[in-house]
Amino acid sequence: MISIEIAQKRINHIRKLWKTELDKIQRDSLLLHLLVHRETQARKFFKQPGILDIDSFFSDTLFIRRVLKEGNPNGAYVIDNTSKSEKIITLFNETKRVETDFSLVKSKYAFVIPKNNFNLDDISDEEALSNFIIVSTEDHDKLMKSYENYNLYSMEEAQKKQQEYVDEFEKILKEKPNSRDLTREEFVERNYETINSLYTVLLRNYIYAEVFDLRSYKELINDPSRLIKFVNQYDYVPTAFTQMNVDEFIRDARKWFKKSPLVIKRLLLCDENNPNIFPLFVHLNVEKKDFILLSQAFTAILYILLHAIITKDLFDIETNKLGILFEDAVKKKFEELGYAYYANVTDHPTKKTLEIDGIAIKEGLCFVIECKNRRLPPVVESLEAKKIMTEDLQGVIDGKKRIPKNGQQVVIDVPSLLTKIKYVQENSSKYGLSRISKSKIAGIVVTKDYPILSSYKGINCLWINDIVSEKLVQILK
Repeated sequence: MISIEIAQKRINHIRKLWKTELDKIQRDSLLLHLLVHRETQARKFFKQPGILDIDSFFSDTLFIRRVLKEGNPNGAYVIDNTSKSEKIITLFNETKRVETDFSLVKSKYAFVIPKNNFNLDDISDEEALSNFIIVSTEDHDKLMKSYENYNLYSMEEAQKKQQEYVDEFEKILKEKPNSRDLTREEFVERNYETINSLYTVLLRNYIYAEVFDLRSYKELINDPSRLIKFVNQYDYVPTAFTQMNVDEFIRDARKWFKKSPLVIKRLLLCDENNPNIFPLFVHLNVEKKDFILLSQAFTAILYILLHAIITKDLFDIETNKLGILFEDAVKKKFEELGYAYYANVTDHPTKKTLEIDGIAIKEGLCFVIECKNRRLPPVVESLEAKKIMTEDLQGVIDGKKRIPKNGQQVVIDVPSLLTKIKYVQENSSKYGLSRISKSKIAGIVVTKDYPILSSYKGINCLWINDIVSEKLVQILK
């Protein structure tokens, strides 16, 4: 509780500093600067694919939303060049960092430690910001390892990876575009990893999820391509940015999406009267001119993300398909270490009451294996998601499985890993285990992502990358 109080005081102070500076600035001039920066970053990525600076897109978009809600339309200080925005951008980035710290502390992925002695009753908001640092927990370090499965890295690591695949990127750039549009199914299948990476990182905590909440687009479209095609109707000029008259935008959007002007304004037109929608089409008034700046490249990035939201059923189908590939990858890991591997073992050829993902045997050792391929849940850096991930791993061992039913998650009873271990012990002769003692038969849960639990009820949870001989032998010592 003390850590949360301190983290909240830090937010209080940094937000006051931010709001004081923001009040001095003419709102729409700052918004224009941010929109241009966001679109420029997106254009750079599509011009030479390699590294997508997701943190920059998040920062710009969060900044735009905050300025829309809290900015001063009559501020005296006009942002008409990049250098004038440096101070407010630096302060905002610090605000975002402090808010992220609070989110991590609240979810028990981080804790607060003081630089000097303090009295909680007397500490000011300013002192809370200057006298404390935020330290990540071991669980958060595990989560960072899991992010690598989704091609999510720090900028330094991403640049190293880019060099590894520079030849591959150059081949992609030389490829001719497809002569026809991909269907929704084809797009999800071919680009699943990219969609999944965006979905994971842009919904990683409550701040990110609030900014990139695109669920309202379901009311507008059932195919993400409708949004990108709407934007691509307008000429793309590499050296300039397309500006649209507001009335023209509403007229065109009404024809394209077959919705009334009121619905178009509510779902698409972001301004001071409608600041809570996603800030893609932002209404600006700069130098007495009303317009919308068209963000064509940034819309293309949203188009990718929307396949995990608008076409979530197709996205989930592809996730389930990859579960089978994960089981094959686990089998290959064990076989590379010299284990005989039996996959998809059942207790009866027709009347199956239990099924074991794999049994691995080598030199008097036997592992009964369950594979856990589930992707990281939305808002993964929250206490609720942490609880779900923990319960899911415990459920494999206890025989509890979470499934969707009537739009909700329910828990059903399934054969437990403990039951499966007992089955193997009692039927050891079937797998050439008659000479193996029960003490040398162990269950393990193998996960695609770094497991939030290392063990439960004597059962080890092992990251697939940690399947090495030394660790396996240690389990059965």
